[in-house]
This record gives sequence, C-alpha cells and structure tokens, in this order.
Amino acid sequence: MPVLLLEVRVPAGQVNGKVEALQEALALARQQPGYKGGRFLRSRKDPCKLLMVTEWEDEEAWGMFLDSPELEAWAERTWTTLGPLSRRELYDTLD
Repeated sequence: MPVLLLEVRVPAGQVNGKVEALQEALALARQQPGYKGGRFLRSRKDPCKLLMVTEWEDEEAWGMFLDSPELEAWAERTWTTLGPLSRRELYDTLD
C-alpha cells in the first residue's frame, strides 16, 4: 500500500493557520475512493515542521486524488499561503 508523506515548513507565528489549511486537505483526502487513513503531525523538535501522512489502497487511488477537482480548488485557494513544500515522497508499507 502506498503511503504519501508531505512535509511543510512554515514560519513561526503562522503554524496554526497552516495547520487548519492542511487539515482541510486531509479532510478532502478522507472523501476519496481508495483512501485508507492518514495523520497530521507536528515535530516536537521543530514545531514549524508539519507532516501529513496518508495511506492509499494503491498508487492509482493516490493519483486520482492528486488530479481531483476538489484538491485542485483547495490548492488554488491555499497552497501559495502555505509556503514551499519541503518534501513530497511516496513510500510502500512493508507489512
């Protein structure tokens, strides 16, 4: 099962607003076919580093979410305010 890891580093003082924006993206993912689960995390060492981890049935389901009109609309509204994406990486589970 593919697992997507998104890492965003945000300026201090803007973390709460960015958390809300990423939570909205995670809520969109939950509505997509093939979505298996996800978490939203903040680093204990660096509270400006946020991670969103989502698990998908297969790579096709993840790709369909990336191409979805819902995510596109969210990105147009929100992505420029989040700042640069530090990392986007797809992993495979080993269990």
